[in-house]
Amino acid sequence: MEGAFTARVRIVNINASYVGSMWYYGFGLIKAQPINGDGSYYSDSALWFSNGQLNVKYQGSNGTQLFTQQWKIGDEIALRRDEQNNLYFGFGTNESAMMLGHTDVSGPHRIVLGFMTSVCIGDIFELIEIVKTN
Repeated sequence: MEGAFTARVRIVNINASYVGSMWYYGFGLIKAQPINGDGSYYSDSALWFSNGQLNVKYQGSNGTQLFTQQWKIGDEIALRRDEQNNLYFGFGTNESAMMLGHTDVSGPHRIVLGFMTSVCIGDIFELIEIVKTN
């Protein structure tokens, strides 16, 4: 996808034992043609992890803490890329409460919901909507 859009996902089931750690669950955008392949999704992505932390954009390293709230069953998590290619994250449908996560996320990207397959058996995430806004 290119341009401005919003995407929301509902967490139907998630392993609460792992949401407090980084790298187990991530939500964001990955380059349309990732250099490192989909297996190392975090290295070509701009992400928000279940523990509230961001990655360093397009790197596999820890970024800043965006939220103190961790993901849980029943949460709706959302991302929004605006017309200036800024990437915002938040909970629920209140776009004004979304927090700026990454800047200059321009060009073609795909939405990614990444998880560590060895521990995330039985997790269920539901895509609620993707809305193109320009």
